[in-house]
Amino acid sequence: MKPRPVVAFFALSVLTLFALTGCGTTTSDKPFPAGRSYVYVANNGSQTISAFQRDISTGTLTEIPGSPFAANVQPGHWSSSLTVDPKNQMLFAQGAGVSVYLINPDTGALSVAAGSPFSVPPTASIRSASVDPQGRFVFAGTQGAGILAWKIDRAYHTLVSVQGPFGDLATPYTATVDNTGKLLYAAGYTHGIETFAIDPESGTLQLVNGPFYIPNHAPLQITMHPSGNYAYIQGDANDLSLRLWVCAVIPSDGAVSALEQESGGVPLLGLTQDGRYLFTTLGTYGTLPDSPYLWTYSADPLLSLLPSAIAVSPDGKFVYATSALQSAPGSLSVFSLDETTGTLAPIEGSAYVVGPQPVAVAMTH
Repeated sequence: MKPRPVVAFFALSVLTLFALTGCGTTTSDKPFPAGRSYVYVANNGSQTISAFQRDISTGTLTEIPGSPFAANVQPGHWSSSLTVDPKNQMLFAQGAGVSVYLINPDTGALSVAAGSPFSVPPTASIRSASVDPQGRFVFAGTQGAGILAWKIDRAYHTLVSVQGPFGDLATPYTATVDNTGKLLYAAGYTHGIETFAIDPESGTLQLVNGPFYIPNHAPLQITMHPSGNYAYIQGDANDLSLRLWVCAVIPSDGAVSALEQESGGVPLLGLTQDGRYLFTTLGTYGTLPDSPYLWTYSADPLLSLLPSAIAVSPDGKFVYATSALQSAPGSLSVFSLDETTGTLAPIEGSAYVVGPQPVAVAMTH
Protein backbone atom coordinates (compact mmCIF):
# COMPACT_ATOMS: atom_id res chain seq x y z
CA MET A 1 0.00 0.00 0.00
CA LYS A 2 1.34 3.40 -0.94
CA PRO A 3 1.60 5.99 1.88
CA ARG A 4 -0.95 8.68 1.82
CA PRO A 5 0.34 12.03 0.56
CA VAL A 6 -0.41 13.76 3.91
CA VAL A 7 1.62 11.14 5.82
CA ALA A 8 4.54 11.45 3.42
CA PHE A 9 4.36 15.24 3.66
CA PHE A 10 4.37 15.06 7.48
CA ALA A 11 7.39 12.74 7.52
CA LEU A 12 9.26 15.01 5.13
CA SER A 13 8.38 18.03 7.27
CA VAL A 14 9.73 16.36 10.41
CA LEU A 15 13.00 15.45 8.69
CA THR A 16 13.33 18.99 7.39
CA LEU A 17 12.66 20.40 10.87
CA PHE A 18 15.40 18.17 12.35
CA ALA A 19 17.82 19.30 9.69
CA LEU A 20 17.05 22.98 10.20
CA THR A 21 16.98 23.01 14.01
CA GLY A 22 19.69 20.45 14.68
CA CYS A 23 17.33 18.32 16.77
CA GLY A 24 18.70 14.87 17.48
CA THR A 25 22.26 16.14 17.84
CA THR A 26 24.17 18.64 19.95
CA THR A 27 26.91 21.13 19.31
CA SER A 28 29.33 18.90 21.23
CA ASP A 29 28.92 16.25 18.50
CA LYS A 30 30.62 18.52 15.98
CA PRO A 31 34.34 18.15 15.30
CA PHE A 32 36.38 20.61 17.33
CA PRO A 33 37.53 23.41 14.98
CA ALA A 34 41.24 23.39 14.16
CA GLY A 35 43.13 26.25 15.77
CA ARG A 36 40.34 26.98 18.26
CA SER A 37 41.13 27.17 21.97
CA TYR A 38 39.08 28.07 25.05
CA VAL A 39 40.08 28.85 28.65
CA TYR A 40 37.83 28.36 31.69
CA VAL A 41 38.18 29.64 35.27
CA ALA A 42 36.21 28.38 38.29
CA ASN A 43 35.24 31.25 40.62
CA ASN A 44 34.50 30.11 44.14
CA GLY A 45 33.32 33.51 45.36
CA SER A 46 30.53 33.84 42.79
CA GLN A 47 29.89 30.17 41.94
CA THR A 48 30.49 30.87 38.25
CA ILE A 49 32.79 29.81 35.42
CA SER A 50 34.51 32.53 33.40
CA ALA A 51 35.11 31.57 29.76
CA PHE A 52 37.49 33.01 27.16
CA GLN A 53 38.50 32.30 23.59
CA ARG A 54 42.29 32.09 23.30
CA ASP A 55 44.36 33.31 20.38
CA ILE A 56 46.82 30.44 19.95
CA SER A 57 49.40 32.69 18.29
CA THR A 58 49.48 35.57 20.77
CA GLY A 59 47.99 33.99 23.91
CA THR A 60 45.52 36.86 24.27
CA LEU A 61 41.99 36.24 25.52
CA THR A 62 38.52 37.42 24.49
CA GLU A 63 35.63 36.83 26.87
CA ILE A 64 32.97 34.52 25.43
CA PRO A 65 29.41 35.92 25.18
CA GLY A 66 27.36 34.68 28.14
CA SER A 67 30.40 34.48 30.43
CA PRO A 68 30.51 34.03 33.36
CA PHE A 69 28.30 30.95 33.30
CA ALA A 70 26.39 29.89 36.41
CA ALA A 71 27.84 26.83 38.09
CA ASN A 72 25.61 24.26 39.76
CA VAL A 73 28.12 23.72 42.57
CA GLN A 74 27.19 24.18 46.19
CA PRO A 75 28.71 27.34 47.76
CA GLY A 76 32.06 26.66 49.37
CA HIS A 77 32.43 23.24 47.73
CA TRP A 78 34.67 24.07 44.76
CA SER A 79 37.77 21.93 44.66
CA SER A 80 40.98 23.13 43.06
CA SER A 81 40.46 21.17 39.86
CA LEU A 82 38.67 21.98 36.63
CA THR A 83 39.10 19.47 33.80
CA VAL A 84 38.46 19.46 30.05
CA ASP A 85 37.98 15.98 28.62
CA PRO A 86 40.46 14.85 25.91
CA LYS A 87 37.83 15.18 23.16
CA ASN A 88 37.12 18.82 24.09
CA GLN A 89 33.41 18.04 24.44
CA MET A 90 32.92 18.33 28.20
CA LEU A 91 34.13 20.40 31.14
CA PHE A 92 34.16 18.80 34.59
CA ALA A 93 33.93 20.89 37.76
CA GLN A 94 34.36 19.31 41.15
CA GLY A 95 32.43 20.40 44.20
CA ALA A 96 30.10 18.48 46.50
CA GLY A 97 29.61 16.33 43.39
CA VAL A 98 30.77 16.38 39.76
CA SER A 99 29.20 19.06 37.58
CA VAL A 100 29.42 18.45 33.83
CA TYR A 101 29.11 21.08 31.11
CA LEU A 102 28.96 20.65 27.34
CA ILE A 103 31.36 22.83 25.35
CA ASN A 104 30.03 24.45 22.18
CA PRO A 105 32.93 23.86 19.76
CA ASP A 106 32.09 26.94 17.69
CA THR A 107 31.74 29.47 20.52
CA GLY A 108 33.13 27.91 23.70
CA ALA A 109 29.82 28.57 25.50
CA LEU A 110 28.82 26.13 28.24
CA SER A 111 25.54 24.29 28.81
CA VAL A 112 24.70 21.90 31.64
CA ALA A 113 24.82 18.21 30.74
CA ALA A 114 21.85 15.94 31.40
CA GLY A 115 21.83 14.65 34.97
CA SER A 116 24.42 17.13 36.23
CA PRO A 117 25.53 17.49 38.96
CA PHE A 118 26.39 13.87 39.74
CA SER A 119 26.21 13.50 43.48
CA VAL A 120 28.36 11.72 46.03
CA PRO A 121 27.15 10.39 49.39
CA PRO A 122 25.97 13.22 51.66
CA THR A 123 28.75 12.56 54.16
CA ALA A 124 31.47 12.79 51.47
CA SER A 125 33.14 15.54 49.45
CA ILE A 126 35.35 15.41 46.36
CA ARG A 127 39.03 16.30 46.79
CA SER A 128 40.13 15.89 43.16
CA ALA A 129 39.02 14.40 39.84
CA SER A 130 40.85 13.00 36.83
CA VAL A 131 39.83 11.92 33.32
CA ASP A 132 41.69 9.15 31.50
CA PRO A 133 43.56 10.22 28.30
CA GLN A 134 41.14 8.28 26.09
CA GLY A 135 38.16 10.18 27.51
CA ARG A 136 36.34 7.07 28.71
CA PHE A 137 36.05 7.59 32.48
CA VAL A 138 36.02 10.20 35.24
CA PHE A 139 37.54 9.25 38.60
CA ALA A 140 37.07 11.23 41.80
CA GLY A 141 39.07 10.97 44.98
CA THR A 142 36.82 11.80 47.90
CA GLN A 143 36.83 12.29 51.62
CA GLY A 144 34.31 9.86 53.05
CA ALA A 145 33.48 7.71 50.01
CA GLY A 146 36.79 6.29 48.77
CA ILE A 147 37.36 6.58 45.00
CA LEU A 148 34.31 6.97 42.76
CA ALA A 149 34.10 6.42 39.00
CA TRP A 150 31.77 7.31 36.13
CA LYS A 151 31.75 6.21 32.51
CA ILE A 152 31.44 9.01 29.94
CA ASP A 153 28.38 8.36 27.76
CA ARG A 154 29.20 10.11 24.48
CA ALA A 155 25.85 9.28 22.88
CA TYR A 156 23.83 11.10 25.54
CA HIS A 157 26.56 13.49 26.74
CA THR A 158 26.31 12.48 30.38
CA LEU A 159 27.95 10.27 33.01
CA VAL A 160 27.00 6.74 34.08
CA SER A 161 28.06 5.56 37.51
CA VAL A 162 30.59 2.72 37.67
CA GLN A 163 29.98 0.13 40.35
CA GLY A 164 32.14 0.98 43.33
CA PRO A 165 33.37 2.66 45.45
CA PHE A 166 37.04 1.66 45.51
CA GLY A 167 39.81 1.89 48.09
CA ASP A 168 39.41 2.57 51.80
CA LEU A 169 36.21 4.52 52.49
CA ALA A 170 37.74 6.10 55.59
CA THR A 171 40.75 7.49 53.71
CA PRO A 172 40.69 10.97 52.12
CA TYR A 173 41.95 10.39 48.56
CA THR A 174 43.11 12.40 45.58
CA ALA A 175 43.13 10.54 42.24
CA THR A 176 45.38 10.88 39.18
CA VAL A 177 45.24 8.77 36.00
CA ASP A 178 48.59 8.07 34.33
CA ASN A 179 49.45 9.04 30.74
CA THR A 180 48.48 5.63 29.34
CA GLY A 181 45.04 5.51 30.95
CA LYS A 182 45.82 2.06 32.39
CA LEU A 183 46.66 3.02 35.97
CA LEU A 184 45.24 5.32 38.61
CA TYR A 185 47.45 6.65 41.40
CA ALA A 186 45.66 7.54 44.63
CA ALA A 187 47.24 9.64 47.35
CA GLY A 188 45.61 8.82 50.66
CA TYR A 189 46.20 11.26 53.49
CA THR A 190 48.13 9.28 56.15
CA HIS A 191 47.46 6.18 54.02
CA GLY A 192 50.30 6.31 51.53
CA ILE A 193 50.14 5.99 47.74
CA GLU A 194 48.11 3.20 46.15
CA THR A 195 48.06 2.15 42.49
CA PHE A 196 44.92 0.77 40.84
CA ALA A 197 44.56 -0.92 37.46
CA ILE A 198 41.71 0.50 35.34
CA ASP A 199 39.48 -1.98 33.53
CA PRO A 200 39.29 -0.54 29.98
CA GLU A 201 35.70 -1.71 29.46
CA SER A 202 33.97 -1.13 32.78
CA GLY A 203 36.16 1.47 34.49
CA THR A 204 36.34 -0.59 37.68
CA LEU A 205 39.53 -0.36 39.74
CA GLN A 206 41.71 -3.12 41.16
CA LEU A 207 44.49 -2.47 43.65
CA VAL A 208 47.80 -3.65 42.14
CA ASN A 209 50.45 -1.87 44.22
CA GLY A 210 50.96 -0.07 47.49
CA PRO A 211 50.48 1.54 49.79
CA PHE A 212 53.84 3.28 49.51
CA TYR A 213 54.48 5.57 52.47
CA ILE A 214 56.32 8.86 52.67
CA PRO A 215 58.11 8.68 56.03
CA ASN A 216 56.53 11.06 58.55
CA HIS A 217 54.57 12.80 55.79
CA ALA A 218 51.11 12.58 54.32
CA PRO A 219 50.72 12.68 50.51
CA LEU A 220 48.21 15.24 49.29
CA GLN A 221 48.37 15.26 45.49
CA ILE A 222 50.14 13.41 42.66
CA THR A 223 51.21 14.96 39.34
CA MET A 224 52.57 12.53 36.77
CA HIS A 225 55.73 13.41 34.84
CA PRO A 226 55.11 13.34 31.04
CA SER A 227 57.58 10.46 30.66
CA GLY A 228 55.37 8.25 32.82
CA ASN A 229 58.44 7.14 34.77
CA TYR A 230 58.18 9.66 37.61
CA ALA A 231 55.63 11.36 39.82
CA TYR A 232 55.69 14.62 41.74
CA ILE A 233 54.04 14.23 45.11
CA GLN A 234 52.90 17.15 47.18
CA GLY A 235 53.15 16.20 50.83
CA ASP A 236 52.07 17.70 54.13
CA ALA A 237 54.73 17.60 56.84
CA ASN A 238 54.00 17.19 60.51
CA ASP A 239 54.56 20.92 60.99
CA LEU A 240 52.02 21.58 58.20
CA SER A 241 54.67 23.02 55.84
CA LEU A 242 54.15 21.84 52.27
CA ARG A 243 56.88 19.76 50.60
CA LEU A 244 57.44 18.47 47.09
CA TRP A 245 58.81 14.97 46.50
CA VAL A 246 59.98 13.12 43.39
CA CYS A 247 59.24 9.40 43.05
CA ALA A 248 60.19 6.84 40.44
CA VAL A 249 57.31 4.72 39.16
CA ILE A 250 57.25 1.56 37.07
CA PRO A 251 54.67 2.12 34.29
CA SER A 252 53.96 -1.60 33.88
CA ASP A 253 52.60 -2.15 37.38
CA GLY A 254 52.55 1.29 39.01
CA ALA A 255 55.08 0.47 41.71
CA VAL A 256 56.37 3.62 43.44
CA SER A 257 59.92 3.90 44.78
CA ALA A 258 63.12 6.00 44.99
CA LEU A 259 61.65 8.81 47.00
CA GLU A 260 63.62 12.06 47.18
CA GLN A 261 62.59 15.31 48.81
CA GLU A 262 63.21 18.46 46.84
CA SER A 263 64.66 21.23 48.99
CA GLY A 264 62.42 24.26 48.97
CA GLY A 265 59.58 22.30 47.42
CA VAL A 266 56.28 24.17 47.32
CA PRO A 267 52.75 23.43 46.02
CA LEU A 268 52.97 22.36 42.37
CA LEU A 269 50.35 24.06 40.18
CA GLY A 270 51.47 23.50 36.59
CA LEU A 271 53.82 21.45 34.43
CA THR A 272 54.83 21.79 30.77
CA GLN A 273 54.05 18.81 28.55
CA ASP A 274 57.75 18.05 28.10
CA GLY A 275 58.35 18.20 31.86
CA ARG A 276 61.09 20.83 31.57
CA TYR A 277 59.41 23.45 33.75
CA LEU A 278 57.27 23.32 36.88
CA PHE A 279 55.19 26.25 38.10
CA THR A 280 54.41 26.80 41.76
CA THR A 281 52.93 29.47 43.99
CA LEU A 282 56.40 30.88 44.61
CA GLY A 283 58.02 30.68 41.19
CA THR A 284 59.25 28.56 38.28
CA TYR A 285 61.51 25.51 38.55
CA GLY A 286 63.55 24.01 35.73
CA THR A 287 64.49 20.33 35.58
CA LEU A 288 67.77 18.66 34.71
CA PRO A 289 68.00 17.42 31.08
CA ASP A 290 66.09 14.14 30.68
CA SER A 291 65.44 14.15 34.41
CA PRO A 292 62.56 15.11 36.74
CA TYR A 293 64.80 16.61 39.40
CA LEU A 294 64.77 20.36 39.97
CA TRP A 295 67.85 22.47 39.40
CA THR A 296 67.00 26.11 38.68
CA TYR A 297 64.54 28.45 40.32
CA SER A 298 63.12 31.85 39.42
CA ALA A 299 60.67 33.73 41.64
CA ASP A 300 59.60 36.31 39.05
CA PRO A 301 56.81 37.00 38.34
CA LEU A 302 54.87 34.27 40.17
CA LEU A 303 56.07 35.17 43.65
CA SER A 304 54.40 38.60 43.49
CA LEU A 305 51.27 37.07 41.96
CA LEU A 306 50.96 34.11 44.37
CA PRO A 307 48.69 32.27 41.89
CA SER A 308 45.86 30.05 43.04
CA ALA A 309 45.88 27.96 39.83
CA ILE A 310 48.01 27.60 36.70
CA ALA A 311 47.47 26.07 33.24
CA VAL A 312 50.06 25.71 30.48
CA SER A 313 49.03 25.93 26.83
CA PRO A 314 49.38 22.64 24.88
CA ASP A 315 52.23 24.05 22.79
CA GLY A 316 54.09 25.17 25.93
CA LYS A 317 54.33 28.80 24.81
CA PHE A 318 51.97 30.44 27.31
CA VAL A 319 51.19 30.16 31.01
CA TYR A 320 47.83 31.22 32.50
CA ALA A 321 47.70 31.99 36.23
CA THR A 322 44.75 33.02 38.40
CA SER A 323 45.08 35.23 41.45
CA ALA A 324 42.73 36.66 44.03
CA LEU A 325 45.26 38.93 45.72
CA GLN A 326 45.78 41.76 43.25
CA SER A 327 42.18 42.84 43.02
CA ALA A 328 38.60 41.88 43.73
CA PRO A 329 37.25 40.26 41.66
CA GLY A 330 40.08 37.92 40.74
CA SER A 331 42.45 38.08 37.79
CA LEU A 332 43.78 35.79 35.07
CA SER A 333 47.33 36.72 34.07
CA VAL A 334 48.93 35.48 30.83
CA PHE A 335 52.67 35.04 30.35
CA SER A 336 54.78 34.01 27.40
CA LEU A 337 57.24 31.25 28.27
CA ASP A 338 60.80 31.32 26.99
CA GLU A 339 61.32 27.64 26.28
CA THR A 340 65.11 28.01 26.51
CA THR A 341 65.43 29.87 29.82
CA GLY A 342 62.06 29.23 31.45
CA THR A 343 61.47 32.93 32.10
CA LEU A 344 57.95 34.33 32.04
CA ALA A 345 56.96 37.68 30.50
CA PRO A 346 53.46 39.25 30.76
CA ILE A 347 51.74 39.57 27.40
CA GLU A 348 50.08 42.78 26.30
CA GLY A 349 46.57 43.17 27.72
CA SER A 350 47.16 40.91 30.72
CA ALA A 351 45.63 40.54 33.33
CA TYR A 352 41.99 39.70 32.60
CA VAL A 353 39.15 40.07 35.07
CA VAL A 354 37.49 36.90 36.36
CA GLY A 355 35.16 36.21 39.28
CA PRO A 356 36.09 36.50 42.95
CA GLN A 357 38.23 33.76 44.51
CA PRO A 358 39.32 31.90 41.35
CA VAL A 359 40.43 28.41 42.37
CA ALA A 360 40.99 26.50 39.11
CA VAL A 361 41.79 27.07 35.44
CA ALA A 362 41.62 24.69 32.46
CA MET A 363 41.77 24.91 28.67
CA THR A 364 40.86 22.84 25.65
CA HIS A 365 43.57 20.67 24.17
